[in-house]
Amino acid sequence: MEITERIVERVQSAPSRWTDSDSRHCPEALEDLREYIRLCAKTSKQIVLHDMINRRYGNRPYGWPELEVVLLVARLAVLREIKLVVNGAALTM
Repeated sequence: MEITERIVERVQSAPSRWTDSDSRHCPEALEDLREYIRLCAKTSKQIVLHDMINRRYGNRPYGWPELEVVLLVARLAVLREIKLVVNGAALTM
């Protein structure tokens, strides 16, 4: 089982607080990620999770741990704010 499938599996079985619309957990980080995704969408730039971690959020000024970024992305996917695509196929939540 790929790591992506394991993450989706864990997100799907996560507590209901993941689907809360309020952002009590890391609200600034979540909002920054939303804004980055919005800007990329405006310019039709494809977002690759690996690049997002290694080129943006893993470096200065952010320096976020890799799994934190993955969890924030997963949260946006659970909230249906974004759609995750692997090898051209959308992941179902």
